[in-house]
Amino acid sequence: MLLEHLYWVQGEMEENKDLYLEVKERSLTISEIEKKISEIKKENMQLKKTLSQANRELSRAKAKIEQIRKSTSWRLTGPIRVIKRFLSRQQ
Repeated sequence: MLLEHLYWVQGEMEENKDLYLEVKERSLTISEIEKKISEIKKENMQLKKTLSQANRELSRAKAKIEQIRKSTSWRLTGPIRVIKRFLSRQQ
């Protein structure tokens, strides 16, 4: 009976050891995942900043184009651009 109990205890210890190793492995995996999530969040923030900057530059460029199109010189040279396009299609 004592021998059976010792085998049972030994089996429980092995099972506990296996469970401990599995928990340890999963903890490492969770830690790695959390680290990767943190890295992705940082990258995402940087990409958002870059996108925001690009959008500001685009807005400035659109405003500049609009300013040029509303200028007197652009309107006065409009007929010349139309004739140029017409002649380039004829060739």
